[in-house]
Amino acid sequence: MCGMRGHVAPAATVPDIGPQETALAVTQGPDSRLCRCLRCDAWIDYTLPDESVDDRTTLPPEDELPKPLRGRALDERITIRGIAVLAWLNAVLFALVSVLLLVLLLGLPTIQDFASIELQHLQTLISQYRPASSIVPLWEQRIDDLQRWQFAVLLALAVGYTMLQVVEAVFLWKGRRWAEYLTAIESMFFLPYLGYNVIQEPTPLHVGGLALQLAIIAYLVLAKRLFGVRGGYKRLQEIFGVEVNWRQIYSHPPTRQPPTEAEVERSLNP
Repeated sequence: MCGMRGHVAPAATVPDIGPQETALAVTQGPDSRLCRCLRCDAWIDYTLPDESVDDRTTLPPEDELPKPLRGRALDERITIRGIAVLAWLNAVLFALVSVLLLVLLLGLPTIQDFASIELQHLQTLISQYRPASSIVPLWEQRIDDLQRWQFAVLLALAVGYTMLQVVEAVFLWKGRRWAEYLTAIESMFFLPYLGYNVIQEPTPLHVGGLALQLAIIAYLVLAKRLFGVRGGYKRLQEIFGVEVNWRQIYSHPPTRQPPTEAEVERSLNP
């Protein structure tokens, strides 16, 4: 996460660091300081700022310091965002299907006339070699039987599912718990259909799709403790609270201490 969004190092934005704030910064020299990232606990070498970006010269009180996701909460957010990416891919796919259905709906009469003419030409050619063949008239009849309302229903379903996937993707990315419930329920709804496909035609695609849906449901229900499973949301917050004690984080450096100036020099000049 820090590699994409940058480190969260509040001590890098103020020129003055007090002796009680050594858990967040360690001065290395007259112009540099090792500052601790509150998300990943890495120590990063920063040049001392001339002025604070928000006109502060010292760190704010503890209740105003940033509290980024870290530990298990951060790991879960990354996994949920992976599920959000899958929802985006589904949204794009069904958006394309919606466009195709709209084209078919608007141009159905023209398509039927064109198909009828071309199939009649094809039947003429086939009849020269296989007079008893009747497969082309069957196709022609099926195309003639297509109704606009059928495409309208399919279009409505495709558009509705596209919107559902967009909502899931956006709010899963933002970490909304109700979006996790929505995703779990939607995934459960499609399980019978996916299971039927696997039974009728156990291709790698069908089996993989079913396995992916089961994995998403299992993760959301068990790891995210939806529907009250394993103590539910209250228990999840208790675990996060024990794992991330901000008062202790702000006042105690991590187990891995920042390197000394001599160690930094040795690593830069082996």
